[in-house]
Amino acid sequence: MSGRSTQSERGDGVVLDGFASLAGQSAESGMVAEVTAIRHARIPQAVDQLAAVVKTTERAANQIMDACDALSALGQELGGPAADRIEHAVTMIFEACGFQDLTGQRIVNVTKTLRAINSVLGKLTRQMNGEPIDDLSADDDVWETGPERLEGPQCGDDAIDQSAADRLFSQSS
Repeated sequence: MSGRSTQSERGDGVVLDGFASLAGQSAESGMVAEVTAIRHARIPQAVDQLAAVVKTTERAANQIMDACDALSALGQELGGPAADRIEHAVTMIFEACGFQDLTGQRIVNVTKTLRAINSVLGKLTRQMNGEPIDDLSADDDVWETGPERLEGPQCGDDAIDQSAADRLFSQSS
């Protein structure tokens, strides 16, 4: 065959390019649909489930503390060595109930991260649909922490060493 392509060959190439373009659009629209489903169903469900965990652990911790108060009162009625043992056990239970506050704070941080991801996915979806988006970062309000919320416990290498905290308090006394 010569270096010239025939009309048929050029036509086939155009048809193939058209199919590739349609396949790309189909894949992109499928991706947009999946991201939209995640944004509007899965992430909100995950946030709701995490809120339910916080509420349930808070309720359980309050029940445990109420039972400890009743045990402390009983120990005071009994008096003697039994009261001391009961009070010691109740104190250990109260200290262990700190899990609820710590887990609640960590869950709040995870929830903020999920909301940030949801915000970015929303912007990406709009961008894939042709809307020009200048800033793909998460909306600022997803990271806001109200005065009633602490940032929560620190993890791993980011955590402050307890001995450093103890030294700080001993210096101030």
